[in-house]
Amino acid sequence: RHATPCHAMPRHATEGRCSALLPPELRNISTNIDETSKNEYDRLFDSWVHCPFNQAADRQTRSLSFNPESPSLWKQRNSSRRDFLEDLCAALPPRDPAGECAHLVARHTLVQLSYFAINEERCASEKLFEAQFGLRFSAKQSTHEGKDAHKVPGLRMDALTRAQQQRVRWLNRYDLLLYAEARAIFQKRLRSYGIPNDVNCT
Repeated sequence: RHATPCHAMPRHATEGRCSALLPPELRNISTNIDETSKNEYDRLFDSWVHCPFNQAADRQTRSLSFNPESPSLWKQRNSSRRDFLEDLCAALPPRDPAGECAHLVARHTLVQLSYFAINEERCASEKLFEAQFGLRFSAKQSTHEGKDAHKVPGLRMDALTRAQQQRVRWLNRYDLLLYAEARAIFQKRLRSYGIPNDVNCT
């Protein structure tokens, strides 16, 4: 048995910018690929998804795993926390080349959350919150009123090439697994409170 601490995962590089890796003909579009307009972003998309500094990949997984690849954060944890994480990831290959430790930690965190919402299920999320905590949303407070109010048009998955679609799925493979589990937990909680899937907040 070998201990595989989560900080042994390959780190997501933060020292550079994706714009530094753009081919010369694209560098004049923007000095920073992370601060572009919609049209500029669409043109740079293929370069961006192949950038090793891409910080959007598996963002929810990295968030719920408390950024375990950061040595500075690792040192701040107490020994019991560190031992728990090492045990959780102990069965993984040395250095965890696939980065699976972050997924295991994120999954563990997810199931510990007493409440979370699903963005695409705003009304049901609101009703679940009311049922769990005994609170009522007024019409003014209701979250479903603002649904899509600030939605920014994005690239559609079906508009991407097959290679780009495969790349996006691979980059977010642990987020996809985490999201599927989150939806299953969410649906189970709705059923436990007798909230129908097609509940209406209007």
